[in-house]
Parts: sequence; C-alpha cells; structure tokens
Amino acid sequence: METGYVDLFDADVEKIPVWDETFDKICTINAIYFWKNPVKALKEIYRVLKKNGILIVSFRPFIEGQTLNFTKYGFKEYQSEDFESLIQQTAFKIIEKIEKTEPEVEFNGQKHNLLSMYFIIKKLHTT
Repeated sequence: METGYVDLFDADVEKIPVWDETFDKICTINAIYFWKNPVKALKEIYRVLKKNGILIVSFRPFIEGQTLNFTKYGFKEYQSEDFESLIQQTAFKIIEKIEKTEPEVEFNGQKHNLLSMYFIIKKLHTT
C-alpha cells in the first residue's frame, strides 16, 4: 500500500498462493458462509499471516427468529459459539469480540435489525 500498488488475485481460501507469513492483516467480511472447510481455511490463513498478525472475521450470526434464511441460497450460518469453536481448533487466539446491530434493512417484504459479529483474532508468536 505504501507504494500505491496492490496485487489482487482470485484464489481458494484453503490454498492461498503466497509464501508463508506474507500478510500483516487479513480481513474477511461475510465470506465464512461459503468456506467448504472452515478449519482448513483458518489454518491456511494462519500460514500466510506474519507472526503476531491480525485476522478480522465479520459475519451475521444465526439467531433463531432473526435470520434472513440464506441457507436456501447455499449459505452456512454460524452462531457466535460455532465460530469460537472453529477458532479453538487452530492456533489463533480471539482478542476481541464485537457485536453491532445494523441499521434496519428490508428483505422479502420484512424489516430486520440484524446483528453483526466482528472477531479480532491474533496469530500468536510461537517458538
């Protein structure tokens, strides 16, 4: 970014085509729903993050009665606890969890105030 140059590429999150410890920070917004194997994806992100790197994962958690029912469109919905369980299967550590209620949206003729989750996750320096 300091050079004003950004290299974009299309890749599978389970096979990111870069060297180990390439990135300082990675941010994913509403993408986890589509990961075929979330633990494998998280371990691959761990591989490409530098030591003490930060991963930010944001998604709308499944809340009974407060869902837009995106599963019929191929989404896999997660509760906050489900995601935390995935992280526990990796060497990452959750350092902050933020819940925010979004502005009202209309979907399929109904109005919703949806919750978004933001997890700030750190790659711990291991020896």
